[in-house]
Amino acid sequence: MGESPVQSGSYRRGAKLRACELFVVLPLFLWLGTRFSQHHREFLDWRIFVWAAAVAVVDLLPIPASAEMAFSLSFPIELSAALVFSPEVAAAIAFLGAADRRELRRELPPLKALYIRGQIAWSVALESAAFHQLASLDHSRWYQLVPAVR
Repeated sequence: MGESPVQSGSYRRGAKLRACELFVVLPLFLWLGTRFSQHHREFLDWRIFVWAAAVAVVDLLPIPASAEMAFSLSFPIELSAALVFSPEVAAAIAFLGAADRRELRRELPPLKALYIRGQIAWSVALESAAFHQLASLDHSRWYQLVPAVR
């Protein structure tokens, strides 16, 4: 069996591209680390790992699509996590759960895999922050929740 482009070293990536990827990943790690140190109990709930596992399982389901188009059905689970959990916990769920078959086959460089997960985590964090600014599952009436989710 042949080596993947990442394993053989033939997958060359420029410094600007790596810097862009770090620009997404490092602030995410800093933010999540800071929030974890301040609210560690929120992150230690066992249900977070169940949510992350659900995202990973759905991400790894085979979806018939063209080779150029990546498609995932995990968005509804990630959106649900954004509504139920705080932005930082929802981001952690998305980051931990995001899975890509190319990672398993070692076709993605590690930084690019982190970058992809980071993009997903940031989008879920922003979804969660926007929702929680507009409504609350605990205190809002149903007619306030509909516009907040849309």
